[in-house]
Amino acid sequence: MQYGRYQIIAELGRGSMGVVYKAHDPQIDRSVALKVLREDRVSSDDFVRRFLKEAMAVGRLSHPGIVTVYDVGQDHGSIYIAMEFLQGTPLDELMNSRRFSAEESVSIGMQAAQALHYAHQHGIVHRDIKPPNIIYSPEGTIRITDFGIARIEDPAGQHMTQAGEILGTPLYMSPEQVTGMPLDGRSDLYSLGVLLYQLTTGQRPFSGANLAAVFRAIVQDTPAAPHAVDPAIPQALSRIIMRLLAKEPEQRFASGEELLHALQSCLAPAAYGRARQMPASAPRPFLATGLGKAVVLGLVVLVFAGVGVGLYLWYMQPAPPGPAESPLLPSAARQGEPPVSPPADVAAKSQPEAPAATKETGVGQQTPKPSTKGKKNVPFVPETASKAKEPRLDAGRPVQEPEPGRSAGPQTRLSMNSQPVGAELYVDGKLMGKTPLQVMVPSGKHEVQLKLARHLGWQAQVDLSQGGEVPLMIRLLPEQAQ
Repeated sequence: MQYGRYQIIAELGRGSMGVVYKAHDPQIDRSVALKVLREDRVSSDDFVRRFLKEAMAVGRLSHPGIVTVYDVGQDHGSIYIAMEFLQGTPLDELMNSRRFSAEESVSIGMQAAQALHYAHQHGIVHRDIKPPNIIYSPEGTIRITDFGIARIEDPAGQHMTQAGEILGTPLYMSPEQVTGMPLDGRSDLYSLGVLLYQLTTGQRPFSGANLAAVFRAIVQDTPAAPHAVDPAIPQALSRIIMRLLAKEPEQRFASGEELLHALQSCLAPAAYGRARQMPASAPRPFLATGLGKAVVLGLVVLVFAGVGVGLYLWYMQPAPPGPAESPLLPSAARQGEPPVSPPADVAAKSQPEAPAATKETGVGQQTPKPSTKGKKNVPFVPETASKAKEPRLDAGRPVQEPEPGRSAGPQTRLSMNSQPVGAELYVDGKLMGKTPLQVMVPSGKHEVQLKLARHLGWQAQVDLSQGGEVPLMIRLLPEQAQ
């Protein structure tokens, strides 16, 4: 059996998109990994166009850290892509058996940052950075595979991904990927941050009992800093990883090149303790795709047009509250460690007194988040701020104290912001002012609304029972987005 000129040798794996074979190219006399689309995929002309466009885009990439695409064609009513056949071990298989040293993690991060920076400069976002798509060689070099769901960045705003379709693997998705927002290269850097967190600590920053819980954690929770999970992890590296995991893209590194420079600064000898021993692992042939183990979310569809994002609010239902903690933030660098600047909002926060315990699932126990049972069609992203006794106020916007008749009992400070700003805030039907603002309300459950001209409104029942300060950031969608 063959496709085009490629002679099939053996099947390597199957996935939702198709089958991957080891094949022989007689014209050049070399082995290739041949990715063949399923016939039912080919029945859709739109999908075929997208697939071919993706293949051509990746075929233009030529970088030592990215798998090479040789050819694309059609035969037997199917579409195929011929790719480089790699010798190496998927990173997830190595991670299942051991921890990586700080030096190894930095090396992997630097190589991935270089490869991603190159792809991003050519207008391609990978969208599915995860351990199975990183192939590790015995020499310690890596190759990034499976750009099959990559998107060509289109200045006109047309996306490769169909409206509302989420592509990627949940545990490594960025917050903007989960919420269906536009993506750029900083989304890939976030996913790389998840991978580096897992490499260094041996656990994932986020997990959950189901998909909804995972999505909620990605958007709302702040994990324990790596050096708090394992004090042997250099704080300089820990700060870099936490910056990669920032909820807002603007708070992360702006590019793979910027990340590379930060990681290079971690190579100072004083930044590391003793390296962990790396057990020998024999390389094995590996197909240049992640089809065999990829988690495909093509069935997870959020239709933002028409019905808004009410389903997203369902994703955001908080988990049962546990012991509260402030997000762990990096402390001062050890002597000899070069400084690495964290995001501005992180640098301004205070350092907690002690690290918090982590669950066996690898998720640090999180500060309880307000409940949002209800309602409208706007995704909300709480600010990743720890509770503060004296929060900084915006100039000209003092805290609104409770009315004399309602001052008895415990109070909670609601810090409300919105994108765009200037939305009217209603608490239990009463106008409190315009965002951004902070108001004191009796602790308990309240109906909270935001209204802004020419934007879809937002309403939810928010649980403010825990006291202290509850920060909320709400994105209001334009009316035409409905």
